[in-house]
Amino acid sequence: MRIAICATLTMIAFAACSRQESWKDRLPTVDCEPRTARAKAELGPIPKLAHFEHPTLAEQQEIVRYLNRKNAIEGTVDFGDYYPPGCATWSVNPDGDVPKVNPIRKPGCGNDLEQKLRDFNIPPPKGVTP
Repeated sequence: MRIAICATLTMIAFAACSRQESWKDRLPTVDCEPRTARAKAELGPIPKLAHFEHPTLAEQQEIVRYLNRKNAIEGTVDFGDYYPPGCATWSVNPDGDVPKVNPIRKPGCGNDLEQKLRDFNIPPPKGVTP
């Protein structure tokens, strides 16, 4: 009975330790999976992690290259914000162990809803002259 319990616990511990997790799991707010057929064909699979909780600098650099190529093809979604192609770059985060997205401020990039709202003129009610 003890041997069966020890064997079961060993198998559970081994399964938990050997589970391969990817950047998709490490960056749950980012759309790591390609969405378009072109991106799927050009990018290939998401890079793997050797140790889920402690990505190496080389692993960060690999996912940054992958995400920048993906962004150039189809854009990026991070925390629900969409950055069109060419409107964000990814970089290694020296203070952490996950890369960070850097929005690019240029015409046509980002959400310009606030500016549209500021520029919107509310028409006067009927019968009222301004």
